[in-house]
Amino acid sequence: MKIQLVSFLIVLVFLTACSGQPAAQDSDAASETSNAVAEEGVVESENNESSKLVDGRTASDDCAPGTRAIDHDYGTTCVPENPERIAVMDLDVAAFMRVLDIKPVAISFAQWNELVAASLEWEEAGNAFIADATDIGEWPYNIESVAASNPDLILAAGVEKYELLSEIAPTIAFDIYHNNENSWSTFTAYFGDVLNASDEAQALVDATNERIAALEAYVATEAGDPTVFVVQEWEETISYGAPYFAYNQIMAQANMARPETQAVIQDEYETSFDEYWANVSLEQLDTVDAEYLLLLSLVYDESGGTIDELREEPIWAALDAAQNDQFVAVPWQQWLSFDVYSVNKTIDDLFRIVGGSEAAEVAPNPFSAEVADSLPTDQTDGEALSQVPGFPAYAPTPTMLEVVEEREETVLIRHAFGETEVPKNPARVYTDALTTQIALSLGIEPAGAQYFTTLLEVPELAAQLEGVPELGDQYLRPKPRSACGCPTRPDRRLG
Repeated sequence: MKIQLVSFLIVLVFLTACSGQPAAQDSDAASETSNAVAEEGVVESENNESSKLVDGRTASDDCAPGTRAIDHDYGTTCVPENPERIAVMDLDVAAFMRVLDIKPVAISFAQWNELVAASLEWEEAGNAFIADATDIGEWPYNIESVAASNPDLILAAGVEKYELLSEIAPTIAFDIYHNNENSWSTFTAYFGDVLNASDEAQALVDATNERIAALEAYVATEAGDPTVFVVQEWEETISYGAPYFAYNQIMAQANMARPETQAVIQDEYETSFDEYWANVSLEQLDTVDAEYLLLLSLVYDESGGTIDELREEPIWAALDAAQNDQFVAVPWQQWLSFDVYSVNKTIDDLFRIVGGSEAAEVAPNPFSAEVADSLPTDQTDGEALSQVPGFPAYAPTPTMLEVVEEREETVLIRHAFGETEVPKNPARVYTDALTTQIALSLGIEPAGAQYFTTLLEVPELAAQLEGVPELGDQYLRPKPRSACGCPTRPDRRLG
């Protein structure tokens, strides 16, 4: 299977359900679909309980021809050797399927769309991923819709509906967020095996491990041994995540030190953490201070404030990290997710924030390289130093844009999604989160822009963006033109 790497940023939503009980109507609906389960190759236990293997019970690995045994958190299940119709109920797994270009037959549309709502150019790819799928709704999901999709394999999170789901099709259930033995690499290898893509998964794990090793060496050389800590703030409560969270694993693997006050987190895990988080009060804020203090950010709604607002509060402003301009926001969904795409984006962030360098200059993101290699090459400039004109990147590399034909007043441009005729001297340009900085670097003031909130931390860029109508940001849905007060129609949209 060839990995089809994608050019949109997957920012993953932390999905594990907090609570929920199977509904009686779901049980009735699901039981109607159970008559063919044994024929699908699910190992049966006593009392014909199909694959309802919980509480440590173990099934035989004597699977029917064309199936194989897979161990998971709630037992052992026989699954198709080559599953063709996969229902997915966990977005970490869905994101990994997107990396492998394996489309689901059932998924929560609302939750998936949250991943691709960050920028318009990602919506086409994201919508294509679910175009032929059945919508199972939001948690606690519609079991009838799952059954109607006729899956031959179900990938689910949590045990709450495992018995119902296993009556529909062989079900692999897991609880990734409550298991200290899980990691982004074991997650990738495990689901690579489940999805019959072990070689591709191992290649991604190896490439990512090499990047983490490069991150460790680079930070040690450029920044010494800085302390780094990650928190979230919600209604004046400060929380820090469990050691098995993906970002904590990456930083531990790169030997990034915690502040001394938090160095015992792993040892005190059982007593320190309530579910996923340990909390400290504002009065204890100094216990989480570090040379680099990173704030998990939903790129906030009104109930959470913004990092700029926190910096203005005396108790936050007094922190060493804030005093040294090293109190930085990072994307919450991406940093929490276990899929290898998001892990590599988090590594990029750590290169930039702690190492002080773009990752492309030291250890290029394998996804970015694959994307660049798949795009049209500008044959007129073999020494191009950028993927997009004006945007620094490792060199030499193909450019994303190619001039097909220059006309009297317009230029025909070939780009990732086709060809577009644009004016030579546009007066009004809209930019997305990835092209705003490019436009600013070229001296172009957008008529409307999406942008990474970190741009506002650079005074020169913040000054250039002052007065530019905001179209949205890279994490929230773009604002309609009517909401941002933008011109009715731009001459050109970048991104």
